Amino acid sequence: SPEDLRPYARWCLDQRLTNDWHGMVDQAAFGGTLAAAASVFTSGIVRTGLHPVRVDLRGAKQLWLVVSEGEQGNSYDWADWLEPRFVWPAGSGRTERIVDLAWLEERSGWGSTRVGRNCDGGPLVVAGRTYTDGIGTHARSEIAYAVPENAATFAAIAAPDDMGARRAGSPNELAFEVW
Repeated sequence: SPEDLRPYARWCLDQRLTNDWHGMVDQAAFGGTLAAAASVFTSGIVRTGLHPVRVDLRGAKQLWLVVSEGEQGNSYDWADWLEPRFVWPAGSGRTERIVDLAWLEERSGWGSTRVGRNCDGGPLVVAGRTYTDGIGTHARSEIAYAVPENAATFAAIAAPDDMGARRAGSPNELAFEVW
């Protein structure tokens, strides 16, 4: 495609408008460091519940937390990464809360990506329980972190936030991914 149309094509991919271009286009052509990353975890489509995430980080320099919308678009697709941690090898006892670190990049499909709050600024609430240790965002979302030296694992709980999932008529469908 012509160079001058690339920003519009990138926007269409991010928004996915009314069709699924995401899987049909070589996103590396549009730049960005996510294009060079490899997928290491996907939850599949989820609508409710808590979904444990545990990913081996050996050799990784960056961690990308991605939330994609399902076939119903991104209406009410509020997403939470709860208790996200970098974990060092067994025996060291060392962990580091990701919420205490600055992200390298962040984008959110609606609202804002927030530490300790949902994408609209309210509390993180999943299955009626309020969390303070987490990141709230909205699909399509991409959040990048530098992986600390010698960190071995990323661990978290991925979950749709109640403020999206429990709204009347909510078509929320999310896929949590780690790259």
